[in-house]
Amino acid sequence: MIRYVLAALLIVFSIVIQNWILRYFEYQCGKCEEKFTLPILKAILSVHFMGKKYVKCPECGKWGWVSLVPKG
Repeated sequence: MIRYVLAALLIVFSIVIQNWILRYFEYQCGKCEEKFTLPILKAILSVHFMGKKYVKCPECGKWGWVSLVPKG
């Protein structure tokens, strides 16, 4: 029972954190420098390492590491 509660709390915590991140930040492609936002589920489930995510850029269509940049 406790496992399910902890799993649910982890999911809720991930959604809250990603929602906050997506409100104030966007991602910038390392190849074409295009800025874009990710859907919340893709942002949560994508491979990430040291503040970067490995996703496909919607502009150039290439896979690569993207960085967080403030919206502006």
